[in-house]
Amino acid sequence: EVQKQLRMRELVGEVRGGLSEVWDAMRLSEEGRALFCPFYAEVFDDASLQQHEEKLALDKARLERMQPLIKMVERREQIRAEEAAMIAAQSDPNRLLGRGRGAAQALKQEEKVRNMVSKELPRVTEKLRAAIAEYEAAEGAPFELSGRSVLECLGEEDAAAALAKQESARQRGRSVPAADRCAKTPRVDPLNQSLNASVCGA
Repeated sequence: EVQKQLRMRELVGEVRGGLSEVWDAMRLSEEGRALFCPFYAEVFDDASLQQHEEKLALDKARLERMQPLIKMVERREQIRAEEAAMIAAQSDPNRLLGRGRGAAQALKQEEKVRNMVSKELPRVTEKLRAAIAEYEAAEGAPFELSGRSVLECLGEEDAAAALAKQESARQRGRSVPAADRCAKTPRVDPLNQSLNASVCGA
């Protein structure tokens, strides 16, 4: 009996390890993980093992449906990270003082990043919005990463970009389109600020 109990604990532990890997790939929040109560229970029997195996199968299938969207989110994050690195490099007044190949490569890389931001990023974002709409219609639930709606995050990014455009135009003394004047300041939740940077690249 003791050996059986130890073996059952081992089997449940293995499935829990698989669940943790799937949840990490899904960027499932702690609140989302806590919804599966058996994961945290000190119960190791046939019924518990079956519950864990069924949950693992369900979440593996869900992750498979999420993967195309997650890849698009990751591509946006990559572009935003390269943009941030370029902006940081541009703040160095000595970056182009060196002559020759190094300076030329730096300028070439900056141009590459600008093209990604101006051309590829809008395309990826448009595809992501369409994919999220299809996913949410099929699942009957929002597409969330780390506990945040990705569509909501994209909306906040749009609002922040509109405000930045408005401020830039104001500083240049230009008139601002009515649509931009109506943009509202996005609400920033301190608890989720780091997530916004991760998902939206803000």
